[in-house]
Amino acid sequence: MDLRIKRGKTLKTVRFGKFFTIKEVEAIAPNGNKAHYFIREAPEFSIIIPFLNNDEVVMVRQYRMGADFISLEFPMGSVIGKDPVETAKTELVEETGYSPAELTYVGSFFPTSSSSPQKASVFTAKNLTKGHQLLEPTEVIEVVKVPFSEVGILIDKGVIMDGSTLAAFSLLQQSLR
Repeated sequence: MDLRIKRGKTLKTVRFGKFFTIKEVEAIAPNGNKAHYFIREAPEFSIIIPFLNNDEVVMVRQYRMGADFISLEFPMGSVIGKDPVETAKTELVEETGYSPAELTYVGSFFPTSSSSPQKASVFTAKNLTKGHQLLEPTEVIEVVKVPFSEVGILIDKGVIMDGSTLAAFSLLQQSLR
């Protein structure tokens, strides 16, 4: 059975700032039926799970406008022109002030594959050196130390609800088995 829907011509492109583009594309199903899809293009991003020691991780608490929610999550972000490893190092320093001596790739995933080709790469960071946050002008981020053994409990209680953090934690748990 052919499951692939063919991407036809791009009908419209709207750019939002330097990071996001929405494209309306024509799609053709294997049976010949046509539909319009809206694809959100955004740069790849890295998610970092920074370990202070074997049982304590660094997380960040920040307001997320889309969900109107103060979110507890792993540091993450994108840097245009940098590969996922360099992005992970840069974002960790910017958001937390910590620099890693050791960065290990855990895995990747597509956060919203139904509407975007954006990819997330997950890393653990160890042997951290504390410095100062280098926040962007509109960022307000609180650095929070959390026992690693409590991350799953905080997920169960609904304290951690960020989808990328949930996926990163799941990938890490799988890699530890």
